[in-house]
Amino acid sequence: MLPILFIAFGIDELTTDLIVIGVAPTIILDTFNFGEERSQGQIVKGFTLGAGDFSVAYLVVLKQMLPRILNSIRLT
Repeated sequence: MLPILFIAFGIDELTTDLIVIGVAPTIILDTFNFGEERSQGQIVKGFTLGAGDFSVAYLVVLKQMLPRILNSIRLT
C-alpha cells in the first residue's frame, strides 16, 4: 500500500504522513491481536483488588502491551 501512496501523492513534505498512514494499519492490527491473547485473569485480579477502570487499563493492560507495540513499530 505504501508504494502506491508514494506514486499517487509524490515525495514531498507529505512523506512522513504517508509513512504513518501506510504503517498504522499493521501496528493497529498487531496491537489488537496481542490484546486478544491476553488472559482475562489478570484484568479480573486487578478489579478484585480494587483498581478502577483507568488503573486496570494503564497498569495492567498497557504496561504489558507497550513492549509489543514498540517492537511492532521497530519492525515496520
